Amino acid sequence: MSAVPRPFVLASRWHVLWLWPVRLWAAWRRRQGHYDRATLALWWWMARWRNTPAACQEWLLFRRDLGLPWPRRARYCLPDGQRGPVRQRHAALDADGALQARQARERDALQRAVRAACSQTGVCVVGNGAGLLGQGRGAQIDAHALVVRFNHWPRDAVADLGQRVDLWVCAPAVAIAPRGPGFEPPAAHWTVVSGPGWWSAASAGHLAVPLAVWRTLVKTLNAPPSAGVLTLAWLRELNGGWTGLQVTGIGRGPASAGRWHLARAGRRQGGRHDWGAEAALLSRWRREGLTELPPSGHGAWSA
Repeated sequence: MSAVPRPFVLASRWHVLWLWPVRLWAAWRRRQGHYDRATLALWWWMARWRNTPAACQEWLLFRRDLGLPWPRRARYCLPDGQRGPVRQRHAALDADGALQARQARERDALQRAVRAACSQTGVCVVGNGAGLLGQGRGAQIDAHALVVRFNHWPRDAVADLGQRVDLWVCAPAVAIAPRGPGFEPPAAHWTVVSGPGWWSAASAGHLAVPLAVWRTLVKTLNAPPSAGVLTLAWLRELNGGWTGLQVTGIGRGPASAGRWHLARAGRRQGGRHDWGAEAALLSRWRREGLTELPPSGHGAWSA
C-alpha cells in the first residue's frame, strides 16, 4: 500500500490546526450561556470538517442542550461510553416503548396530583435562595398540598424551610451519579431530573421535564434555563395556568449578607444562565398570576 502523499498530510494537519480556534470559540460561547443558532453552527462546522466521533458527539450534545432532537442516523457516530456503547444505549431507549409509556403514565399522574393540589391548599415551589433563612416560613410551606424542592438544602432549618417534600427536582449528577458521603435523597413521591436529557432520567427510573418545555425556554432566554424556571414553566403547563401555584426563594437575589445559596454559603450564581432574562421572565409570570409566598403570619395560599 502506498504511503499518503506528504502534501496531503501537511494539509490535514493545517486543517486541524485552524479548526481548533473554532472549537475554542464554540466552547466559550457554550460556557457563557449563548444557546443559539450561531453556537450550534460552530459545533456543526466542527463535526462537518473534522468528521470524527468526538466532534460529532459535541455537536449532538449541543443540539440536546437547545432542546432539539438528535438526528437518528447521526447518533450512531457516537463513541463508546464507559458503561457500554453509547449508540446502543440510545437506540435501545428510543426503541423501548415501555420506558416511554412509563414516562407518560407518571407525567399524567403528576399532572393529576398538581391539579388536585392547586384546587386545595396549593403547590409551593421552594427555591434555594439564601433569603429564606431567618424568615420563619416553614409552617407556611408545609401547609401546602404539594411542596417542590431542589437539589440540596439544609434539612435542619425546619422553622425557616419546613420539611415536607413531595416533588424533588435535581440535576442529573445528583440523581444519577453516586451521591456524596452522608447525603440521603429526600423521601419524595416524585423525582424529576432537570435538563434536556430525558433518556438518562428515564433509564434511572426518574421523571424528566418534556423536551418541548426546555426548548421553549431556551428560545425565550437564549440560554439554558435554571431548574427553578424550568420547573415553574412545566408546572404551569401541567396545571393549565398559575392559579394555586406559589413560589419562594427563586429569583430574588442574594440575602443581605451577600449569600446566594441556602446550602452553600460561598456559592455564587452560575455563569451559563442569563439571570437578567430569567428575572424579566419571572416578572412577566407574576403579572400573569404567579404569586409569591406571603410573609410569615399571612397564611398559605387559599382559593
